[in-house]
Amino acid sequence: ILYYVEFNDHGKLYYKIGITTRTVKKRFAGDPIPYRVLWSKTYKSGRSAYIREQKILKKYAKYLCNGVYILRSGNCELFSKNIMKDAYGK
Repeated sequence: ILYYVEFNDHGKLYYKIGITTRTVKKRFAGDPIPYRVLWSKTYKSGRSAYIREQKILKKYAKYLCNGVYILRSGNCELFSKNIMKDAYGK
């Protein structure tokens, strides 16, 4: 599953793209930050999901948050801007 979620860290919004083989709910079960799933897509292979994720990370790299650690893992895929509209046309 390739997912895109919004996190609310004390009123500051962050956006994350990522891949999981579990549900998104299970992926973030141990993280205390409130979130909502904005988009998710199931792929037939993890490789296909990975290729799509990497294209998005590269295209929107200027919006990646460096030095922000709000999650137990996956902080390097956090965006400071909601790039979903551009990335997915939604």
